[in-house]
Amino acid sequence: MLQIETRQMSQRAVDFIVRQDQKKFLREPQLKNELRRKLAEWFISRHGTAAALLLTLTLDAYPDDLSRLGLTLKDVQFGALLHDIGKLLVPEPLVWYKPRTELTSVDWIEMDRHTVPYGAYALRLVEQQVGPLPEAAYKMVVGHHEKRDGTGKPYGLVGDQIALSAQFLTVADQVLGRCEARAYRDDHFTLADAVADVEKGRATKYEPLFFDHLASVLQGNLHMQVHELEGLGPYEGT
Repeated sequence: MLQIETRQMSQRAVDFIVRQDQKKFLREPQLKNELRRKLAEWFISRHGTAAALLLTLTLDAYPDDLSRLGLTLKDVQFGALLHDIGKLLVPEPLVWYKPRTELTSVDWIEMDRHTVPYGAYALRLVEQQVGPLPEAAYKMVVGHHEKRDGTGKPYGLVGDQIALSAQFLTVADQVLGRCEARAYRDDHFTLADAVADVEKGRATKYEPLFFDHLASVLQGNLHMQVHELEGLGPYEGT
C-alpha cells in the first residue's frame, strides 16, 4: 500500500529536521527537545501515515483521480507523509500540547505558520541533505489548509488556485483531524461523524469529486478507529 522506499525517505527527512532542531535548540531544556521528538512521532509517523494511507486507498480505488493529478502515487504519498513537518520547527513546541483555554492569540498564529514559513523551510533543509524533492510535496505542505471558498490559510486561495494534490490531501486531513484527540480541541469525532461533518463543506470548501470517492472508500469501514486504517493494506516494496 505505502511504498517502503517512500516511507523510509520521509522518515530520513524527519530525522534530519529533528537533528537540526537539536543543534539549533541545544541550550533549550531537555523537555523541549523531548516534545519535538514526540511531535515527530505523532504528526509524521501516525497522522502523516494515516493521511498517506487514506489517499492511497482512494487513488487505488479511483485511478482516474491519480490521472487528474498527473503525479505518481509515490509523490502523493511523500507529500502526505510530510505535510505537517513544519510543526517540528514551531519555536515553542508546547503549543501543540496546550488545552484550548490556555492558547493565546500568538500561539494560534504560530500554529498556523506550520505550513508557511516553517513547512516550506523544513523541506528546503531536507533538499540540502537528500537532493530535490517532488514539487507536489511543497504544494501539499503549503496548501493543505487552503479551502476552495477562500476561507483557508495561509493565502486564502480560491478554487483552482489551490494545487489539486493539496485539495485531495485537505479532504483526508480534515476527516482524520476530526477523529484524532488533540490537546487544543475539546472533543473528537467517530470516523462516520467526521465524514458527515466534512461533507457539510463538500460543495464549497473541498474538492467534491474526491470527497465523494474518499467517502465511498470509507463507507464499509466507518466503524473503525483511525489507527486501524493501516490494517486495510500492507506496505509494499518499490
